[in-house]
Amino acid sequence: MSDPRVVCMLDELVLTGKDGTECEDWIQSIQKAAFAQGKTSDKAWMAALASTRIRGRALRWYSAQTDDVTSDWTKLRAAVLDEYCAEAPGPNAPYR
Repeated sequence: MSDPRVVCMLDELVLTGKDGTECEDWIQSIQKAAFAQGKTSDKAWMAALASTRIRGRALRWYSAQTDDVTSDWTKLRAAVLDEYCAEAPGPNAPYR
């Protein structure tokens, strides 16, 4: 990763499994970093980056996932949302 701004942004956001807000913020940080690097289409790159930003309970959960999930950002993001984010709001719920 060559852009120091991306490194600084990521240093502050780590997934620990604390709550849904942390989960959503972590997902956004990975997606923003990929955008800044021109890598939004590289799902393996995004998954690899994400793997460096996981600790604690979330790291233990991540370690139990299959390679199929951990090597593809789309699958990893869905699995993380299922595990750590609260139930999705209804279609009329306001966005935060």
